[in-house]
Amino acid sequence: MIRNPYNPGIPVNPRYYANQNALLTTFRDNVNAVTKSGGITHPINLAIIGPWGMGKTSTLDKFEYILQTEYKEAFSSIISLKPAYCEDPDVFCACLLEELFKVYKTTTPLPTQVLRFIEDELIKLDTWKVSKLSLTSPEIEHVEQKVTAINFTDTLSRFWDKLQVTNIKIVVIMIDDIHYVMSCDQGKILYNLRTDIQNLGKAGIPFMFIISTSDELYPKIQDFAEPFTRLFNRYELGLFAIEGTNEQIKKPLDVESIQLSVSDDVIKEIHEITNGHPYFVTLIMRELLFRLPENCDKIDDFNK
Repeated sequence: MIRNPYNPGIPVNPRYYANQNALLTTFRDNVNAVTKSGGITHPINLAIIGPWGMGKTSTLDKFEYILQTEYKEAFSSIISLKPAYCEDPDVFCACLLEELFKVYKTTTPLPTQVLRFIEDELIKLDTWKVSKLSLTSPEIEHVEQKVTAINFTDTLSRFWDKLQVTNIKIVVIMIDDIHYVMSCDQGKILYNLRTDIQNLGKAGIPFMFIISTSDELYPKIQDFAEPFTRLFNRYELGLFAIEGTNEQIKKPLDVESIQLSVSDDVIKEIHEITNGHPYFVTLIMRELLFRLPENCDKIDDFNK
């Protein structure tokens, strides 16, 4: 069996990422401008929008890969949003901070002062979450207990003070599936997050925020919290043109040095069948390679 790098069930390997050169150039230009400006240039926030299977999560993974492999002065964290994170604005902020600190703690060599700060903040967040949830417990619902709200801006500001010691010049926070906020009918979260992003920007703290959402729910977010969406430059992912299909088919083969030739006629056939939908292009290539005989070096009869 031929080695098979195609897997439609998970986000694409960042090394195989295809057909979004303009978006990747915009992202790199943004990061370069911030890291080389001495604090003068502020990050541009991005909203990645598209239907299912178009590569929204894969785009965030690609951004993170770029930061990890090309920029030593950047730190990034992808937070995969869950409906449980969207119970109210405080829970939302606590979950985001917790995910951010856990990622930083496990992926980055840390000076003692930064490690101590993160550990202290994680203890505070955990204590807060326990206290917050305990208020809803029937057994103690009459117990008077004050739960202090999470100050998202203040915590990130103090985090930035520690990061500067490590020569970090930009932090990229990516929130995947922001539309879960709307599914929980918690638009207040968006207004609070807008204020936090603006306050960080006014303070000159270079936090770049990137969100992803479905194309169906983005207009609802825009209608409900238009001031929030104005903070983001919008980029829509759609069906590939034939050139995009060609790149998505050939790039995994090239990256993995798989000696398999795919003719232009076969690529055209796959493009017409899938209409350039990234998920189905990957699905067809996976099934096609599973059916090829071992040591095959050319796909010359797709219909067979």
